Order: sequence, then structure tokens, then C-alpha cells
Amino acid sequence: MIDLNKTSMKVEAVSKGVAARLDSWLIQKRRAEPRRDYLGASAFGHECDRAIQYEYAGFPREREMTPDTLRKIAFGHLTEAWAYQEFRDAGFALGQHNRLGILYSFSQMGGKFKGHPDGVFVRGPEIEGVGYPCLWEHKGVGSKTYKMVASKGLKKARPGYYTQLQLYMTYLELTDHPAIITFTNLDTGEQMHLPIPYDAEAAQKGSDRAVKIIKATDAEELLPRAFANSDHFICKGMCDFAGRCWKRGS
Repeated sequence: MIDLNKTSMKVEAVSKGVAARLDSWLIQKRRAEPRRDYLGASAFGHECDRAIQYEYAGFPREREMTPDTLRKIAFGHLTEAWAYQEFRDAGFALGQHNRLGILYSFSQMGGKFKGHPDGVFVRGPEIEGVGYPCLWEHKGVGSKTYKMVASKGLKKARPGYYTQLQLYMTYLELTDHPAIITFTNLDTGEQMHLPIPYDAEAAQKGSDRAVKIIKATDAEELLPRAFANSDHFICKGMCDFAGRCWKRGS
């Protein structure tokens, strides 16, 4: 007679053993990744200038991403590649390089402030509200974020993404037509494609913020915290430098 309990225990042991090996590899891979030596346009999702400053300056992170979080990030990259190919197969001239083979990107302040979008639509099908050329960005998100963006709009739901688009549009001189940001729901596979018109004021604020952070860091001046108490939910659960930050008196 087969001992089902014993068989079940063996299956569980195999699963745990394989998972432990893969989790360990993911963490080691993450630790070996080089840190950016510049401030990227994607950094402005964080509300705290000091947190961005610590990251830009290269201070060690105090929190380690879990293997599950690392996989979610990888899923986001995979859905971006899938969406990119979807557009091309559907007749959109979407690319990451211009006619000279140069990557669509920008570099400011001697290379200290840089960024590159996920792509640019050079031309494509006639669709009401879409003009070419225009910027394209993709985000793979969970259902909670997906629904929030759908109900509140990008600027209110994810101001960091909004600023990122405005900076790209400014520095790549793609301001004549709304950018298209594609959201893929990692839980359901749904997609939405939002047109985001150029917002010169938001772009200027983002650029000014970058200049402030870079200049303060170069001058070894620590910028103020965004929050008054260390028990703020962003400080407690979303900052990689909270210990260092709150160890200081101010």
C-alpha cells in the first residue's frame, strides 16, 4: 500500500529544496548588480528627496528585496518585451533606436542625470487621439495599482510615472503629441493604453528637482526629509535608507 503521507512529504521537500536554491541565486544575482552612477528619470517615484539622494550617492541599501519581489520585477520586464512585440506585429513602427542606430535617451549635467524610454512610436495606424512620433512607456503592475490608475488617472495615482514621462518628452523633444503609457495587469493580462499630453510645468518641476538633488549631493549637503516622523508608512515600509536617515538628529 502506498504511503500517501510519505509521498506528500517527499514532494514538499523537493519543492522547498528547489525553491531555496533558486531564491538564493536570485538574491546573489541582485547583490552582484552594479548600482547606477547617475540619477535616473525613474527615480522620482519616491516622495522623499533625501531617499533619492542616498540612492544617487551610492549608500548601501538597508533592506533586501525578497525573491518574490525580484520575480515580480522580472515579470514586468517580460510583459514589456511582450507588449513591445505586440505593437510591432500590429503595424506600429515602434523602436528603441533612431535611424542612425542611436538609443533614444537623454543625458544632462555631465551625465549625472540620464534616462531612456521604453520606445518611440515613429508612425503607426490612424487612431483617434494618437499622433506620431510619440513616446511610449510600459509598466507591469498588480491589480491594485492597475485599478487605481484606471480610476484616478496617472498623475494622481502614480505621480512619479507622470514626471518620468514628462522628462522624457522634454529632453527627447517629443512634445507635439501625447505620450502613450501602457499598463499590463500582471494578475489578469489586461492592458490599458493612456495618452498623456505634455505638461511643461511638471517637466520643469522634475528637472528642477533633479538639479537640486545632484547639486546638494555634490556639495555634501543632506536634503530635508519628506516626513516628520519615522513611523510614517513610507519610512517604515518603503525606504531603503530609513535607519541611516533617522539615526541622524535631523
